[in-house]
Amino acid sequence: MNANLLSLLSCSLWSGVVAQAAPVEQEQQKPVNILFCIADDAGHMSAYGTPWVNTPAFDRVAREGILFENAYTCNAKSAPSRAAFITGRNSWQLEEACNHWPTFPSKFKSYPEALAENGYYVGCTGKGWGPGVANDAQGKKRDITGKPWNEKKLTPPTNKISKVDYASNFEEFMKARPKDRPFCFWYGSLEPHRDYEYASSVRAGKKVSQIDSVPSYWPDNDVVRTDMLDYALEIEHFDTHLGRILKTLEESGELDNTIVVVTSDHGMPFPRCKGQEYRNSNHIPMAVMWKNGIVKPGRQVDEYISVIDVAPTLLEVAGVSHKESGMQPMTGRSFVDILKNRKTDVDRDFVMIGKERHDVGRPDDQGYPIRGLIRGDYLYLKNFETNRWPAGNPETGYMNVDASPTKTEILKARRNEKTAHYWQLSFGKRGGEELYNIKNDPNCMVDLSQKPEYEALMRKMEKEMTARLVEQDDPRMFGRGEVFDRYPDMSVAYQFWNRTRAGEKVPSGWINDTDFEPEASGLKVDWEGTHEAEFRVQEFEQYQHPDVMAKVNKTNGYSLLDNATGIVARKGKELMIRVGKIGTDTLRIKIQDLGIPGDDGYEKGSSYYTLHAGLNRIIPENDGLVYVLYHTRGKATGKKVKIHFLTGEVNGYFDIKKHKASQWQMMLKNATYKYFDVLGNLTHLTFPVESFRQYTPDGKALIEVYDRIVALEHEFMGLDKYADKKFANRHYCHVVNRGYMYAPNYRTAYSTTTMKKVCDIEQLTGIALWGPSHEIGHCNQIRPGAKWHGMTEVTNNLYCLYVQDAFGLTTRVQKEMERPTGMFDDCWYERSMTEYFSKELAHNENRINHCRLIPFWQLHLYLTKVLGNKDFYKDLFEDIRTSVDPATDGECQLEFVKKACEAANLDLTPFFEKYGFLKPMKLEVNDYGKKMFEVTEEGIKQTRKAIKAKKYPKLEVPFWYITDHTVELFKNPRAIEKGTAVCKGNTFTMENWKNVVAYEIFQNGKLVFVAPLQHFTVENAVVDAKVKVYAIAADGSREKVDFQWTEDLQQLEKMKKRDSKFKNMYNR
Repeated sequence: MNANLLSLLSCSLWSGVVAQAAPVEQEQQKPVNILFCIADDAGHMSAYGTPWVNTPAFDRVAREGILFENAYTCNAKSAPSRAAFITGRNSWQLEEACNHWPTFPSKFKSYPEALAENGYYVGCTGKGWGPGVANDAQGKKRDITGKPWNEKKLTPPTNKISKVDYASNFEEFMKARPKDRPFCFWYGSLEPHRDYEYASSVRAGKKVSQIDSVPSYWPDNDVVRTDMLDYALEIEHFDTHLGRILKTLEESGELDNTIVVVTSDHGMPFPRCKGQEYRNSNHIPMAVMWKNGIVKPGRQVDEYISVIDVAPTLLEVAGVSHKESGMQPMTGRSFVDILKNRKTDVDRDFVMIGKERHDVGRPDDQGYPIRGLIRGDYLYLKNFETNRWPAGNPETGYMNVDASPTKTEILKARRNEKTAHYWQLSFGKRGGEELYNIKNDPNCMVDLSQKPEYEALMRKMEKEMTARLVEQDDPRMFGRGEVFDRYPDMSVAYQFWNRTRAGEKVPSGWINDTDFEPEASGLKVDWEGTHEAEFRVQEFEQYQHPDVMAKVNKTNGYSLLDNATGIVARKGKELMIRVGKIGTDTLRIKIQDLGIPGDDGYEKGSSYYTLHAGLNRIIPENDGLVYVLYHTRGKATGKKVKIHFLTGEVNGYFDIKKHKASQWQMMLKNATYKYFDVLGNLTHLTFPVESFRQYTPDGKALIEVYDRIVALEHEFMGLDKYADKKFANRHYCHVVNRGYMYAPNYRTAYSTTTMKKVCDIEQLTGIALWGPSHEIGHCNQIRPGAKWHGMTEVTNNLYCLYVQDAFGLTTRVQKEMERPTGMFDDCWYERSMTEYFSKELAHNENRINHCRLIPFWQLHLYLTKVLGNKDFYKDLFEDIRTSVDPATDGECQLEFVKKACEAANLDLTPFFEKYGFLKPMKLEVNDYGKKMFEVTEEGIKQTRKAIKAKKYPKLEVPFWYITDHTVELFKNPRAIEKGTAVCKGNTFTMENWKNVVAYEIFQNGKLVFVAPLQHFTVENAVVDAKVKVYAIAADGSREKVDFQWTEDLQQLEKMKKRDSKFKNMYNR
C-alpha cells in the first residue's frame, strides 16, 4: 500500500487532519530575535505546581507568554532529543543522530545554521547539541547550535555545577552583535545533568519535607528525597541564569522583539525517567514568551507539542522559508498558530516518541528500540527487542541510567522480595507492548496492554503509529532497524560490554562500580573471562613482507598471516575494530574461510578490508577467521599497533610463545569456529578444530614438530650460517577441500583427507613426515639456480631426505616400494644407478623424479657425512642465492655443477658425468608445463674449462655408488671380503660378502644393472649363467662374483606381464 495513503487511512481514525500551519504575516518590519533556552535533564518547573522547585524566571516566561502543558520530546536522551529540536525531524529520521553519542550526519542542517546563512548573528553558551561529533562533509567541526561563547566563568554554588557563566557569556555575545543584525542565541545549561553534590540542597536550606510526592516507582526515603532536592537545586541554577539573561534583554531593549523558548531536552536523570519512553521521561517543561508576537499571553495550552515543532516555528517567526533554509524536509509543524491564538485544523492531539541506542552497555552496542504514540489520554509503546535489558545489561551497570543515590537505593531494593518491584519497574525486562492512561496514571504504573477491553484501542494506536512511521521512512518499519545498532558510538565507552567482557577497564563516568550486577543477569560465575580478554585487545607486530626475503633467498614467500587474531567474523554481521595510531602505514585485515566446498578457501573464501586509526565498521562478505596484515617492505621496524576487536566471536588461537601445553584442550573447547590457528616459532597451522580434537592431544608438541621440520630445512639451506638470510615470517600450513597437498606462494595446503597424517604426531613423525616436508621444501627451493625446469619435484625432496634422516627414519630413496610395479627391490638408488650408468642418460632425460634426486642426495652423503664438509649445501645455496641467475634452464644445470665443485673444493666432473649433467641434451620436458630443455656442447665445454681452471683436487673415490647404508664404508674403505652368491632366475642373494658398496651386472660385455643391496632382482634383462657380476668397493676396486644360477620360468613370465602392463607408466 502507498505509504501516504496508509498514513491518511490510519490517521482518519482520529478526529482532526494533519496539516502544515499556514504562513502568518510578519507583523513588524524588524526581524525577530530568537533566544532558545534549554536545561539539561529537567522535568520540573514551579510553573507546573511543583512546590520543591523554585523557578521564577521560567514562571515569568510562562506568565507573560504561554505555558505548554503537553510538550514532549520524541526521544528522551540528550543527543537525539537535541537533534530533533534543531532539525524538525523525529530521531528515527536522522540516521546516526537517532543515537546518543553519534556522528551527526552532515546532510542534516540545523535551524541555527540556516538562520546564520540568512543574516542572523548566531551564538551558543554551555551545552549545544551533543554529546557526539558534528563535522561537515569535509570533516570540519560545525557550529551546529552557533559559535560557542564560554569564556566567562564563575564560582559555582556546588562543586558539581558548571563553572560556565552562561548569563555573562550572553552579555558578551550581545556586546559583539552587530546592531543591524537579528540574533539567534542558544542558552544550554549543563544543569541539572548529573552528578550532584549529595545533600547540597539541604545545606542550601531545602528540606526533604518539601517533597510533596515521590514517584511510586521509587522507594520513598530520605536518600531519594535528598537526591530529588539536589536535582531541584541545579534546576534553580539554570533558572537563575535565565533570569539574568532576560534582564540583559530588557536592558538592551530587545526583549519585546525576541521570541524566548524555554524548555528541556527530556525528563529528570533518574531511573525510569531519562533514557526511557514513559510520560515522565519524555514530557518536558516548555514556555514561550514573545511580547510583540503572542496573542493573549498568560495562556496554558493543552495541545500536544513535540520538540520537532520548534525548528519550523522559529524559522517561520524569522521569516525564513523552508527553501531559503536549505534544510531537509521537516516532519514538525509550526505552532505559530498557537502563539497567535488562531484556530486551525492541525491535529495536535498526538505526539510520536521512540528510541534506539542511548548509552552503551549491551553486547555489540545494541540499543533498546521502542516506538510509541501518545494520542489523547493514552500512551502506546512497542518494544522491539524484549530479550534485551531496557536500561542496559546488569553486568555492565545498567548504563542507560545515570549513577545516583536513587539508583543505588533501587538496586538495593532488588535484594528484598518486598521491594524488588522497584528494580523491575526501572531495570527489568518488558513485554512487547505497553499501554497506559497517562491522564489518570502519569507515572505509568498500570500497564493496560493485557486487558482485553483495551485490545481494540491498542490495535488502533498501533495502526496509526505504524502508518506515520512508514510515511516518515523509519528504517525499522522496513526491516532495516539493525542499522541503528551499526552506527558507531563515539564516546570513550564505545563497545563497553564487549570491552569489559574482555577484561578491559573501560572509562565510564556516569555509572558507579556498585552498579555492576552480573548476578542480576543470572550469571553464575565471574563473567570477565580471561579468554575473551586475551584476544579482544592485542598488539600486532609490523612484520617484514614475505616478498622481501623471498626475493633475497629466491624462494616462495612465507606467511602473510603471522598476525592471527583469534577473532571470527560472520557474513553480514558488523565487525567493529578500534585501531591505535598507525601513522602513514597501511593496515588491512583478511577474513578467511577455508571451508569453500571443493576448493581452496585461502583465495576464494577470503575478503580484505583496509583499516584506519580510530573506529572501523565493516560488514564482512564472508564468514572467517580474521588476520591482521601489517607489513613493511623494508627492514623490520619493531612497530606494533594496538587493535581492539569490539565485535566478532572469540575463537582463540594457541601460540607456543604465550600458552602452555596444559591450556590446549581448554582452548579447543572454547573455540567457536570450525578452524583453529596454532602458532609456533617458525610455523603456523590452520586446521579444522575437530581434527585437532580428534588427533592432537598436545598442540604444543604438534607445533614443535612442524617447527623442527622448518628449522631443519633452514639448516640445510644454510640460514643458520648466513643469518641475514633468515626468513622474517612463519611458514603457513592450512587445510583445503580439494587435491591432496600442494605449495602455492605464501603457504602450503593440505586436503581434509590428510588431516590424520598432519595432526597425529605419531603419523607425522613417521610415515607422514614426507608430506609436509615435501611441500615446505617446495617453498624453500632456490629458483632457478636449484630449481630449473625438470627439478620442481626433485630438489625440494632434498629437504625431505634431510628431515627424514634427522628424525632417525630410513629415507625414501633407501627403502620405498615402487608402486604399483614393485620393481628395483624397493630401492631408488638401485633404479637411479642402473638407468644412468647403464643407459648413459642425460640427467634431465630420466623420466623418474626420485632417480634424478639421487645424485643431489649423494653429494650430501659423501661431502657432508663422509668428508665432514657440513657447509657444502649451505655454501652452495648461498652462492646460488647471491649470483646472477643463468639465462636458461640448461645453463642453470651447468652452473650448479660449477658451484658444487666450488663449494666442495673438488673436481666433481666424474660424478656429474655419471649422472648425465655434462651430456648434451635437447628435449621437451614436462614439468608442470612443457618446455624445451637444452644443454649444449659449447656450454659443457665452457663448464669443464672453468672447473679445470680452478685446479681443484681430483676426485679419487667413486661416490656415485654411495647410499644411506654405505656411508661408513666410504669413511673407511676396506678390501672386499668374498662370500657366496646364488641366483634363481633374476634374483641374486649374496651371503657373507663384506665391504661391498654395489654390484654391477654385465651381459654380453655391457652393463645392464647396478645394485647397492645384498639381495636384488635384475630388471630389464634375462639373467643366465653367462652374465658377469662384479662387487665394487668404496675405493672403486672390484672383485668378480662367481654365482650358482638356476632357472625360474615362473618369475620370468611374471616379469614379462608386469613390464607389458606398466611399460608406459613413466612416459613424461
